[in-house]
Amino acid sequence: MGELIAKEQNLAKKEALGNYVHDMVDMEVRAFSLKKNMEDCRKEADEAEKKAKRDLEKARRDKESAEKAARETVKLKYNGLIDSLITNIIATILVLGIPGGFGGWFLGIILSGVIGKLTGEEDLNVILRNNCIIGMIVFVVMILVTIGVCMGLADYKKDVERTKERNEKIQKEVKEVIKRYIETEKKTGETMVYVQKLRFHANDLERDLAELHQNLQKNYALNVIPPDYRRWECLLWIDYAFRNDQVDTMREATLECDKHVMHGETMTALQELAASIRSVAVLLENMNNRISAMNANLFQIAQTQDSLLSETESARYAMESVSRSNEKLAYYEDLKRQGAFYL
Repeated sequence: MGELIAKEQNLAKKEALGNYVHDMVDMEVRAFSLKKNMEDCRKEADEAEKKAKRDLEKARRDKESAEKAARETVKLKYNGLIDSLITNIIATILVLGIPGGFGGWFLGIILSGVIGKLTGEEDLNVILRNNCIIGMIVFVVMILVTIGVCMGLADYKKDVERTKERNEKIQKEVKEVIKRYIETEKKTGETMVYVQKLRFHANDLERDLAELHQNLQKNYALNVIPPDYRRWECLLWIDYAFRNDQVDTMREATLECDKHVMHGETMTALQELAASIRSVAVLLENMNNRISAMNANLFQIAQTQDSLLSETESARYAMESVSRSNEKLAYYEDLKRQGAFYL
């Protein structure tokens, strides 16, 4: 009868050890998930703020450039018309005036010669010749000036139309750039509200995480698990060993742990465990999925103006984790007082 009672007591203590280790694993998972959620939250806030500031600065530079272009818009004045007239008159005289002048000169000589022959008056011939030459030159010059003026007016009109079109285009671009700047400014304001929400939430998570870590340390201070084995990879293997009835005591569990778990980098060790133990792989997969879901839910709610971050999944998870850690701490402190952990 005594042996049966002792056996039952040992089984109860073994079960208590297994439950304790399993709950420590759960608390470590919760602490890791909250820490990752907090880090992702701050990272998202930092990246969103940097992008918003970059976009606003670019919009501001574009606005200033457009406004400068608008101020420097070409304004046609009368001096533009005068320059155009002078340029075209000079060009016309050079192109047409020289051959025209020579033509008038020869035509005057021929005409005066013909008149001289008919009248027999050389003086009259000289007078007429000179008059004809001067008249032809004046005539040619008037024609050339007229042509130059007409060409100058035509070019000026074309310049006016081109300038008008260019100015209208610039003004339209300026309006569009200013509109984009106003929209970007508004969007930046909304982003900064989003960033502020995320940072406030990250601070809340940090406080909850600190309390959770404090409770974890108090649980570890019960000295049920040796100090060197209070790590994820060791806890996961010890939990696996107790659940599958491979060990009966914590000493046996730590000795077996040394055979299967290398005391190296935590995440590498976890991945190695996951590759050989299906339950560990499922645990890590579920944890990563939960973290992704909490992040997505948090970022979506933070972008809305009328939602509270206390309603997010990560906030509920944090409160639940802290509450659970408090309950477990009180429970296992009581078990230790009863001697439930020592076989």
